[in-house]
Amino acid sequence: MNNKFGIIIYISTILVLLFYTTNIFSQSNFGIRAGANFATYSGKNTIDNSKAKPGIFAGVMFEIPLRYMEVLQVGGFLSQQGTRSEIEKFNYGHKNYYRQEIKVNYLVVPLTWKQIWGDVYTKIGPYGAIATSAEYKWFERKEYPDSIYEASGVQASFVRSLRQYDLGFTLGVGYQTPISEKVDVFLDFTYSLGLFSIYNYTDKPNPVMRNQAITITTGMVFTNKQKRYAPKRRR
Repeated sequence: MNNKFGIIIYISTILVLLFYTTNIFSQSNFGIRAGANFATYSGKNTIDNSKAKPGIFAGVMFEIPLRYMEVLQVGGFLSQQGTRSEIEKFNYGHKNYYRQEIKVNYLVVPLTWKQIWGDVYTKIGPYGAIATSAEYKWFERKEYPDSIYEASGVQASFVRSLRQYDLGFTLGVGYQTPISEKVDVFLDFTYSLGLFSIYNYTDKPNPVMRNQAITITTGMVFTNKQKRYAPKRRR
C-alpha cells in the first residue's frame, strides 16, 4: 500500500507542477527522444543465465529552464523492459534446452535535473512508471537418442503477480549541440534502477527482482523563441 501511495504522490506532484507552471511550461523547449533499452533485473532472486533484453525507448519531453545552464526535464516515454535467458545442459544421456523471455511495456514519466557543461550534460532524478502490458513466454526442447520433445507456452501467473507500477531513479550523461538557431541534437546514455520488486506478492519473503536498464537514445530539442526563458546558448 505504501509503494502504491508513493507512485500516486509522484505522478500527482508532476501534474500539479505542470498545472501551476503553465506560463513557464508554455515557454519551455520541446524535444523528441528515441532509442534502445538494454534491460534486465537486479536483486537476489533474478532468473538464472539472464541476459539484457533489447527494447524500444521513445517519447517526448519538455525542458523547463531553471537557471543559467540548468533545466528541469519532464517527459512521457514508452519503455520496453524485461529479460531473457537460455539454459542448455545434459541430463542422463539427453540434452535439455530451455528458453524464456519476459517483456513488460511501461509508460515512464521521468523528472530529471539537467546540468549543462558546454556541449556535455549530466542528469539525475526520479521516475514513475505504470505497466501497460506484460508477457512471459517459454520454450523447452529435449533431445533423446531416438526422439525429440518440444513444448512452449506462456506463464499467465507472471502477469497476475506483476506489480503494475514502479518508482526508481535515473542517472545519465549526454552530448548536445546545435545544428541550427532553433534546433539541438543530442546523444544520451542513461542508467535506471527500480526501487520495488516487480512482483506484487503479499506473502513473505517477497522475491526481490527490480527493473534496471541501460538506455541509449538520440533526439532533437526545439528551442523556444523567447530567449529570456531559455538557458544561455552556447557559442
